[in-house]
Amino acid sequence: MGIFRSLQQRGIERRQKLVNELQRIGFGIIDDPRICNRGEIILNRGLNSPNSNFCVFVKTSIFGRTKVFFTDPSKGEGGRALSKKELMCLRTSFRVNDAWANDVKEEVAMVQKSKDPNTRFVVAHGHWGENEGRDDGVSRRRDVIREMLLYHYDIDATGYHNHIIPRHIRQISDLEGTCGILKIPSIELTLPRRNPDSSNGPHLNIYFKDLAAAESFYRIMADRLVRQFPGMAPVMERKKVLDRIGEMRARGELALGVAHPYGETNLGAGMLSMGLLNELDAGESLRWVLDFVKKYADMVAIYNPTFSNKPVSFSGRLISEEFFRRIVSDYVGTNAKMTQNNISYAFALYCRHTFEKRSYFDHDTHAYAGVPWYWRMPSPLSYGRLVIHFDEKNKGRAREAFAKRDFASSEFVQVLRKGSFSRNGSEIPAKVSYDAFVELEKKGRNKGKLLPVKARRSRLRKFVLLSEKARQGFQYLQMLWQELKRRLKLWK
Repeated sequence: MGIFRSLQQRGIERRQKLVNELQRIGFGIIDDPRICNRGEIILNRGLNSPNSNFCVFVKTSIFGRTKVFFTDPSKGEGGRALSKKELMCLRTSFRVNDAWANDVKEEVAMVQKSKDPNTRFVVAHGHWGENEGRDDGVSRRRDVIREMLLYHYDIDATGYHNHIIPRHIRQISDLEGTCGILKIPSIELTLPRRNPDSSNGPHLNIYFKDLAAAESFYRIMADRLVRQFPGMAPVMERKKVLDRIGEMRARGELALGVAHPYGETNLGAGMLSMGLLNELDAGESLRWVLDFVKKYADMVAIYNPTFSNKPVSFSGRLISEEFFRRIVSDYVGTNAKMTQNNISYAFALYCRHTFEKRSYFDHDTHAYAGVPWYWRMPSPLSYGRLVIHFDEKNKGRAREAFAKRDFASSEFVQVLRKGSFSRNGSEIPAKVSYDAFVELEKKGRNKGKLLPVKARRSRLRKFVLLSEKARQGFQYLQMLWQELKRRLKLWK
């Protein structure tokens, strides 16, 4: 027992020395048991600081072994070139010398430079468990937030399907606030089709300047969400919804992103269409789609990891193939196949070049592992991200503003709408871009398809998430069964 206690005490001392070293270079401590595991501390340079988030996970086992885990946020080709070991840095105190804590501190100090202190990473689309049946995510809040912290996200702009639950947003905002993450009130709206009896429709990510604006928007549709599956459209006229979006957007109360522009999934009982471009199969014209983007959209999603990469067939469909083949060839490559993500990627770039609409990475994650062990199993949050950053001319102004008060939801909406935000009568320009760690496969069975770079794919994560995925599938079956029973009652 004496040896055991000695090992444990030595591990605790080493951990504390490292924590002290990181605090000295500006890191704050997250030790909230709602977020942290037993024996664990998460350090964040952005906590109570004008700096953006950069997080380091540290835990000590009962045997005194301390592990340190953090990820490298390098962008562009440097980020693509990282091996899994370089992307997910794991260090341990087992068999080390007394300089270990200082060596790890120096490595953290070096790697954190890859993310500018003024740059903000954003999760623009995702789903939550613990939702009272109002969303189709399955993961606990702590697991979602832990993954956001691991990849240094500053802003959570995810939202439930078609529902705004104020107390849930406040609860999540409070929990994220203790970690240094800003919660944006948002919703993933399923826009009703021309025929309001249709349960499908294009999905739109809507971001609100504050909770009051979100609640105001939700009131127009709350009593029309009669379908049991959260992702199904409200039963109401499309014009009423679009008029409200247009009014609120013109007043700067919301910003809008077109989620997964080409999106469809096979539910077994039929195909569920969820993209703006899929409206071409529902009788809308290409002109209507493009006019919609011009009139209502601030951003268009560029890549969604949740959708299949199987080739899209145009046989027997209303969708014209010519436009799709042209934009895929122009923006993805002449050898690119007609897959959902290839089409979405090309359409987002087409909208950026044609209408000056911003592109955003469309995680749409429903199941999170939550960093249960410090294993190298990259999640979709590492495949890409939406980024808010400042050029050299405006870095100083941004930093001065953030030193007094961090980003607010209203300023986030301003940045998406007009590329700047107002603070104390001063206009601060901000750049909105995306990182996408995807590449066009050149050989093998995936030739011609856009996929995350190999170092960011993880079979291990798929195995760890088997139970979450099973729960998600069971949840879908329950929701679809309830919807079927509702429709049977209407038919009687």
